[in-house]
Amino acid sequence: MASSSTRTSLFRANPPRPVSKADVTDQAARDIVATETARRQAASARLKALREERDALAAANPEPAPAKKPAKARKAKAG
Repeated sequence: MASSSTRTSLFRANPPRPVSKADVTDQAARDIVATETARRQAASARLKALREERDALAAANPEPAPAKKPAKARKAKAG
């Protein structure tokens, strides 16, 4: 037969631990940082997709390079 101490300790619910102000502040700060990180990653992903789309369009339709103008002859200094 199981001892009474095993029965009570095995199925006993853990009491909630007290929450200090430091724990509340720490959790709030972690939530804010996580939110900012998620927003930054979403913006980066969106911008990357737009940049890749722009590069693909530029590669598909290359613009001709502008014709080079002939260099002007330099004037000799009078002196």
